[in-house]
Amino acid sequence: MNNLFLLCVFCLFCSLSVQAQTKKPASTPLEESIRYLQGYIRIDTTNPPGNEEKSARYLKEILDREGISSAVYVSTSGRANLLAKLPTRARHPEPPLLLLHHMDVVPVHPEEWMVDPFEGADINGFLWGRGALDTKTTGILHLMTLLRLKREGLPLNRDVFLLAVADEEEGGHWGARWMVENRWEDMKPGFVIDEGGFGFRGVFTYQDQTVYACAVEEKKVLALKVTATGKSGHGSVPYDDNPNDILRRALTRIEQSFIRRSGQPPFVVRDMERRLPKMRPAPLTYAIRNNTVAVTSFLSWSGDIENPKTNVIPFQAAATLDCRLLPAEDEMDLVDKLRRDVDDKRVAIEILKRTQNTVTGVDYQTALFDALERAVRANDPEAIVVPFLMPGATDSRYFRSKGAQCYGLAPIVLAEEEFALIHSANERLPLSRLEKGLQIMYDWIKDFVRN
Repeated sequence: MNNLFLLCVFCLFCSLSVQAQTKKPASTPLEESIRYLQGYIRIDTTNPPGNEEKSARYLKEILDREGISSAVYVSTSGRANLLAKLPTRARHPEPPLLLLHHMDVVPVHPEEWMVDPFEGADINGFLWGRGALDTKTTGILHLMTLLRLKREGLPLNRDVFLLAVADEEEGGHWGARWMVENRWEDMKPGFVIDEGGFGFRGVFTYQDQTVYACAVEEKKVLALKVTATGKSGHGSVPYDDNPNDILRRALTRIEQSFIRRSGQPPFVVRDMERRLPKMRPAPLTYAIRNNTVAVTSFLSWSGDIENPKTNVIPFQAAATLDCRLLPAEDEMDLVDKLRRDVDDKRVAIEILKRTQNTVTGVDYQTALFDALERAVRANDPEAIVVPFLMPGATDSRYFRSKGAQCYGLAPIVLAEEEFALIHSANERLPLSRLEKGLQIMYDWIKDFVRN
């Protein structure tokens, strides 16, 4: 009997030993992040039309498995926003922190891509796909931080929210703006971490040094339409009233006017330069120091757009301009100046869109910014943290208008050519730098929210 008992125990031990050896090890935070990010990229949220509800429910499924409370808010058919909450138990909580990113992505032209833009392919150490940089990776950094805080059971000094929104790429009407107007009482954040800067290497300085540029302020958006009206006629006999020529000359004068108008950079840029070694000339450094203008479309033809009449001079030509203005710039004064500089009654300048951005500005050095500096020192000791003027617009403007302190940073290190892939073909994330980015984001937030 004793021998039989010992034999049974031995067999049980062997069975457990084999199971332990064959059991698949738990995935690491990096592996988990890549898996979630691939699934996220595979959901096509091209805006228009957006269709973000599917991605909101994808994130909710992950949060539900972890026991984190979340809700999906449908703003209009197919468009939705997700809000998750990790609550504090503090008797006197600090103002909440909200982690913000957008689920929608800009359109793709598949013929320009080397891979399927919605496959989430892992090729040679890069994760390819639309949204890999703007901003589905940011969303996964936020998601993994929330999961780790929940798993570790850390006492929190404030509520921590995760907000994934629709429609940022088309102005945020069905996303951040809708949430602020309709669900503000559910959030009321004192602080927001949004998209904005990255860890830039070789972008701002001549040295190969990493600079974590945290956006604390944004340039204003001013979209203009410039229309030239002339005289139609036969293309074989050119004359001075060709609206295409009128428009070309007007655009040249507008560009020259922008160059002449540039003045002193704002405080945030001057403070950034103070913290850095000598800033090198580059498109990005020029954009944060000056007003900029880019021609984004031309419209001029006779006949059907697919089969234009090549021998007919049209009576009208138009162009749209994307103007990005320094925070202190007066938009209406600028437009009046452009009209005077063009000085042609055949040219009309119309405002299509403008944003008034409130700013974090000179008050950016808060406890949240201090926590970022500590997180970077712990994980990337040779790097520098600087405040950053965001050349583009983000959803932060809706939260700044309510008094929240907003910061924009995904702490993933990018070279200049990698950063240039945002909104471009073959957008991709360097996976070798994701693990450090995950750790910096987690350390940054944990430092700020821990009791």
